[in-house]
This record gives sequence, structure tokens and C-alpha cells, in this order.
Amino acid sequence: MTKWNCFFERDIFSELLKWAKTSTKGLFLRGPRQVGKTSVLLKLGETDLFSGCLYIDLRSPEIRAWWEHDKNGLGWYERFQQFAKTFKASVVFGEPFREENKPLVILDEIQESPKMFNSIRDIVNEQKVKLAATGSYLGIAEFENRFSSIGQPYFMPVGNVQPLEMGTLTYREALRACNQFMPNLSKTEVFERYFQFGGYPAVVKDWMQSDGSKDCIATLQHIYAVLQREAQRYIQEPLPQSVWDLMFVGVAQQIDRKDDILQNHDQEITYKLRIPDTNAVSRDNKISMMYWMLSCDLLISGIVTNNLNKLDNIVKRSYYFADQGLLFLALTNSTLYPSLPINRGNMSGILAENYVALSFKEYMVPLSYVKGNTEEIDFLYQSPTDTKPDALEVKFSGGKTVSSEKALSDGKVKRIVKIQRDFEQSTDTTIIYPMEDMDKFGEFLGYSKEHNRYVFPDLDIFQAYGGSRNG
Repeated sequence: MTKWNCFFERDIFSELLKWAKTSTKGLFLRGPRQVGKTSVLLKLGETDLFSGCLYIDLRSPEIRAWWEHDKNGLGWYERFQQFAKTFKASVVFGEPFREENKPLVILDEIQESPKMFNSIRDIVNEQKVKLAATGSYLGIAEFENRFSSIGQPYFMPVGNVQPLEMGTLTYREALRACNQFMPNLSKTEVFERYFQFGGYPAVVKDWMQSDGSKDCIATLQHIYAVLQREAQRYIQEPLPQSVWDLMFVGVAQQIDRKDDILQNHDQEITYKLRIPDTNAVSRDNKISMMYWMLSCDLLISGIVTNNLNKLDNIVKRSYYFADQGLLFLALTNSTLYPSLPINRGNMSGILAENYVALSFKEYMVPLSYVKGNTEEIDFLYQSPTDTKPDALEVKFSGGKTVSSEKALSDGKVKRIVKIQRDFEQSTDTTIIYPMEDMDKFGEFLGYSKEHNRYVFPDLDIFQAYGGSRNG
């Protein structure tokens, strides 16, 4: 299949423009590998806000070595000038060191160089360049302090940088990309492909161009292999792919199986992923792997309550994949391990719940309800103007919502919202919300149409709450 170059418009770009125009701070742009961080910053570097753009790839051993050597007391501006002359290909736009505007300097994958990481404050304080640092594993600083005996200290320059997080394309961003580049795809087709293969830009390009899965799976497998390889640096012992497969399947499994057991974090992860206590080294490695996935933004965390009258009674966390494609790959890999206790008949249901959790994450931390082994509500939502929450149930193909219906009859929830694929008539107490309309979910909750994860609502946003949600 022919590949083509295109830049997907991202919600974060307006915030990057605002930073470039008004902020005196540096920028930390964090997020997993291959989500488009470098592309969006290079696009920013093309604008006339800068004299040019200097790109420094700290994954390169040669480039890292160059920065390790003392520069004879040169200021940072002069060091960047010298670097640009030495590595001419790193000047990607314009003439960075003209006097009219500051250059944009991009330090890509900055966690690879503790020296450069710890120099951010000095570079920003010099105020001669606009500095943007990207990191796939900026969370690794905390991770290394916890697990690695060879990890080097990273000093976070609090007050000198503006942090922003970037993930794979949201469903809304994927729809916008298709409207721009593949307008022949219907919304249903976009939903079906995003629901299964997710929002990694390279994967989106694959599924935009083909209705087959071969290219998408191959790209996802490549991303998965990169994650495995890079994680090995932070694990105590080499781990085979089967262990990684089991970990990824374990996260998918806990989406499907819930309980309200309260445990400390390590115990919780051990229990959730069904890690046996008989092998301490293996257990520690798997806990390390889970922390690594959380630190690197491969997973998102939700919270669980066991009290519908007191939603802040939090008993544990829940975990979801930060991208639908990674979850799909985990479920696909689960078929290689018949002994795993995952409900293969509910794979669509697991994908659906993760998909809705990602939509929730745009607005708030996903909140679920579990009590014992019999009561379970997928998600709860309560507006500031209501005294009772709504019970949100995710049903890929429809079905009963026993726990929510009991909570409704007991007067503990205001109403039931069923997010599902199949059409069904709404009633006064049960609203049917189409799964492929999750791009408008914020409006359904009462947020403005312009709201995204980078733009927060006004304080009076819920004044029209009832009217905006009932349509």
C-alpha cells in the first residue's frame, strides 16, 4: 500500500501556539513513543514565530556524546550555534540564529541525556531561545528512583517549564483527520476502525487507506516490540515476549473482572494481574513493568468507589490502555495463551469499556462502582448541580443493566445512560447514547463544544446542564 505524508491537526496545537507567543518558560511535551510529539513541534517550528528551528535528537549516541564534552564556558545560545554548524542536518527550518526572532530549539527524547535534562533551567533562564523538550519517558525519573540501581538523578525544573501531555489521536481528532484526508469514509467506518486499531498516527494512516487489518496489526506489533525493547533497560532481568504478553493481557483482564478489595498499590497490581506470590523475582519484575507502563503513559488510571451515597469513598484504582490499538493487540495475543482466564466472548465488551474510559479521560478521571462480587456499574458521573450521579453502562450490543437498575429503584442514581452500539429507544429513566457519537460526549455531559483536554470549561458551564444533556 502506498504511504503518504500528512500532518494530522491536533487539539494541542493551539496551546503550543499560545506558549510560543506568550510564555517565557520552557516546554515539556511528554507522551508515549510515536504519538506525534516531534511532528507537532516541527510544525510549530515552521511558523513565522521563530527565526528557525533546531532539532536535537538525543537518542543519537553521537549527539549525546557531543553535548557531554565541556564547551569552554560558552553560553547556551553559542553552544546551540556551534552545534548547528557541526550537525547541519539538525537545522530543519529557516535560519535559527538570525537576530529578528528567537529560534525554536527542540530537545527530543530528553530523558536519554540526564545532563541536558538537568540543564533546562539554565537554558530557559538565559532567555535567548524558545526551548521545547520532548520525552516519551519523562515519568521515568520517578520510575528510576524507585527501581533502578544505575538510574541517574533527574532534577525537575519546577517553575521553569510548562508541562503538556500528548497521547495518540482521540476519536474526535481521528474523525477530523478523516474529514480532511479521507472524506469518503463514513462516521460509522471511522468508529469501527478507531475502536479496533486506535489512534497511533502511523496506525491511523494505515486504517484510513485500507479496510483490511494486516497493515494496522503489523504497525501495532512494531510499536509493541519497541516498547518491549526499551523497557528492558528498567527491568531486573531479561524477560521473554511471553511475559510481556501476559502482562498486557493481565491489564485487559482486570477491565473485565472487578472487585472492591482494598490493597496497597503493589498488592493491588499483584492481585489485579493475578501474579503468583510463589516467585518473588518474577512478581517484582511484573510490578516494575506495570509501574513502567504507567510512568510512560501507556496506561491510564481510573478510580473505584463502593458507595453510591459517598462517591469520594475510593477503594482502589482501575487501569485502562491509553490506546485502543494496544488493547486490541493484547486481546489478540491472549489467543496464544488458552490457559489465561480471560472472557474471550467479551472482547468487544472490553474494547468498548476501554473506549469509553478514554472518552471520559478527556474530561475527568474515570469513576466506577463495584461492591462485592455482585454489584458493578461501569462508570458514574455527577454534575455539580445534581445530588445524585448518573449510572453509565457500556453495552457493545445492548443488554440488561442489573446493578444500575437496582440503584435506580433504590433512589441512589438519577438515571441510567446506556452507551451502546445497537439502537434502542430511550425512556424517561434510561438514555441510550450511541457509541459512535463519543466525539460529542463532552457536550452530552454539559461541556462546551470547544472543550478538549487542554481547554478547561468556564465555572458556569453547568448552568444549562439539564438542557444540554437530554437531546
